[in-house]
Amino acid sequence: MINLFSGTAAPLFHACTEIGNEAVDADGFISVRRLLERFHTKLRLRPLLVEGMIGSTKSSDGRPTWTVLIDSEKYRGIEAAIPFESAVNPLPARFRFTVAHELAHSLAFRTSEFGITPPSGSATLESKSEAVRAIEAETDRLAPLLLCAESTLTNRLKNLSDPIDLEFIGAFRRESGLSREVLLNRLALSRALDRNGLWQRPQLRDFGLALVAGKPGETLSLRRDPVFLNFSRAVPRGLLLARQRDRVPLDVAFGARVWTAAREITAASSAGTASSPDAEEMTVEIEIECNSTDSEPDFLILVRDKSIKQAIRDLEAAWRERSARRPSF
Repeated sequence: MINLFSGTAAPLFHACTEIGNEAVDADGFISVRRLLERFHTKLRLRPLLVEGMIGSTKSSDGRPTWTVLIDSEKYRGIEAAIPFESAVNPLPARFRFTVAHELAHSLAFRTSEFGITPPSGSATLESKSEAVRAIEAETDRLAPLLLCAESTLTNRLKNLSDPIDLEFIGAFRRESGLSREVLLNRLALSRALDRNGLWQRPQLRDFGLALVAGKPGETLSLRRDPVFLNFSRAVPRGLLLARQRDRVPLDVAFGARVWTAAREITAASSAGTASSPDAEEMTVEIEIECNSTDSEPDFLILVRDKSIKQAIRDLEAAWRERSARRPSF
């Protein structure tokens, strides 16, 4: 897979970031309508054998006219809601992602319009099917940049005074019209883009996010992909296991059955690196998303090094002490 953050792929990554920042509205939301306008692209719903596709026709002056086609059977009646989409009432997350995915595909054919040349790494793959899979994966990685502006995400994260938690993450996800999977990928892109040390703030350090498959009362397990990590040193063993294989049971990941009536529990966990997962002991706080009413099959789990809260309290105390020592005029 092509690295979007360096080399020939970097211009594509930064172009999508810029497009997202340009398409955002006053509330920090990117609507499908504004995204289509930025790409000068129409949207049509038609019966299709696939969920979505991108196409173009020649206009009278010889220029291409681009259209995103979406399967009308899957998204019945959605066309009427597009003009009224907002952060308060976003369109379905899957629909939004499909549109963004197809628009990202169009960048490969619009080099003069957007001033970028897509990387050609997939051309070296051995088969056509491998090339298609690589292109689809690369496009999936770009689409979150078109759905959630870097400027919006940065501003929201900067305003956090306490450690990031699932209440903040859930509210931001809903207001941005993102699925849980797309949200985790979007956070990973923000961390990779981090030029100003945003993700080094104590409020955003030493935690990880993953998707949990299953329902209360059933065996719950961690999904392998995506897993978001932002730990300074050691990573809890359960999250390391989740990066290595799919469907790791929670009791295996964290040594206890963590599904309880409470949203948050504290547990002892081994921690370390992929090569040495049991290098040290860590007390972790495990927060589980409860009472989800949407149609997504998975929900979120947040795992944090408990010591980060004390580190924040120490920093706040030091800041208050410095402020008290400043002379007043």
